[in-house]
Amino acid sequence: MTEDDFVSSLLENHDKLRQCLNDSYEKSLMDNIKQQRNLVSSFITISAAIIGLTIPVMGNSQLVQSRLLLSGGLAELLIVILYGFWYLRTIIQRDNNQLVLAFDQMSNYLDRKHAADLKYIKNMTKKGSEEWERENDSIASDLLPSPINLVKDWAVDIIYFAFFIALVLIILSMILRV
Repeated sequence: MTEDDFVSSLLENHDKLRQCLNDSYEKSLMDNIKQQRNLVSSFITISAAIIGLTIPVMGNSQLVQSRLLLSGGLAELLIVILYGFWYLRTIIQRDNNQLVLAFDQMSNYLDRKHAADLKYIKNMTKKGSEEWERENDSIASDLLPSPINLVKDWAVDIIYFAFFIALVLIILSMILRV
């Protein structure tokens, strides 16, 4: 392999690595974000539909045995809607900030890698090769995420629990006289 072929191969691999990282990271992150938002949106939509269908029959229906339980269930669904909207707004802001940070980190890594490759190309000696390997190892270790404490995001669990409690209250309002 000639020196020009090696340089060309090195630069081509750099570009492929950049594209691969960008594509795979963006796709998986976006899919995850969409699924989480769709789940919360579904809870909000179903809660609004139940409220919209229940309020017209609340006063005149023979199905409702306890207006107190029905009112509690509807209030709980209203809480699900409000908390869901707040949560969606919060995660959209948080995810946007994290995307910017991750993109900056990846770009910085790739720029440093490219600079190390160009430096090696200018100094293709055994010493330059060892230096290039050390620098690449250092750059790669900087890209690895530091250990973090994963904090459970309880918001979706709270929405799910509140939705379930609201449904139980509404069902009980049709069974129990309170």
